[in-house]
Amino acid sequence: MQSQHNLESDIRSIEALNQHDVNATLAMDTEAIISQWTDDFVVLHAAGPIIRGQSANAAAAKESMEQMKAFIPIDYNLEGVPALSPGAKT
Repeated sequence: MQSQHNLESDIRSIEALNQHDVNATLAMDTEAIISQWTDDFVVLHAAGPIIRGQSANAAAAKESMEQMKAFIPIDYNLEGVPALSPGAKT
């Protein structure tokens, strides 16, 4: 079982990562978003090819930035997303 200290540290780390993602997304900062991805990052699209790896996903993200400029992000809510909500039971 994980110690309370380690659990609290993990929760703070998750919260910091989530806040980084919120800030980067709302600012539409592609480089900040990409900086969070690892080499084994995979995107599974509902309709489209699977994109594997940081560089392939970065290229796809950069290609779509012109389209994304048509949207204005107004909110970013992780409430109820168990995998991203610190302390959530899955």
